[in-house]
Amino acid sequence: MAGATFALAFVCSQAAAATYVLKNVELPSSYRVHVTGPGVDKYLRMGDQLLTFEGLNPFLAFCLDVYHNAKIGAQTSLYADGVYESPEYGGFPVSIVTMKEINGLLHKAALLADNDPNRDYIQGGIWAKQGNIVTSTNATVQAGIDFWAASTYQVSGPIFALESIPTARGVLRQAYASPVAVPEPATWALMIGGFGGAGVMLRRRRATLALT
Repeated sequence: MAGATFALAFVCSQAAAATYVLKNVELPSSYRVHVTGPGVDKYLRMGDQLLTFEGLNPFLAFCLDVYHNAKIGAQTSLYADGVYESPEYGGFPVSIVTMKEINGLLHKAALLADNDPNRDYIQGGIWAKQGNIVTSTNATVQAGIDFWAASTYQVSGPIFALESIPTARGVLRQAYASPVAVPEPATWALMIGGFGGAGVMLRRRRATLALT
């Protein structure tokens, strides 16, 4: 995004790295929120997302940054896989503890049913943990964001993610992480095995987690 100064530390396994074409992004449900922080002041649609990559079945994912021009719906964008390390927004790195807490939110999201609004609130919690202020005019939504932003539940290990490969014009920058095991071709399965498999991604279980 023009005018935004940021860097994403994104480490890929050279033996397993691959690229994928993002074909479609869906927001099953979302809430309009105001996100402010180092180098960002914008209104976004907050919610868990359903991504469809060429050659892969659709899977649940969460946005790992707010510096992007990603769009909803059909598209053709190239992404690379790897381990998401420590993003720096406006020169403010995210601590190891915070990365573990973000990983914890991803794992919590894997426990939620498809229609549970907490999955949307978790997206806001992820942005908040990255040093942003996420606000909603809806008191219930705000309470949900604040609840997950304050969560201290931690999960060690890398966050497996897909980050956009900038076009020649540098238009698109985006990174997604999935808390579920992705239905994948053999190459993706081998890559996940290289990162430690179960320690990186969880299979979704349909158990509702109460916001209490």
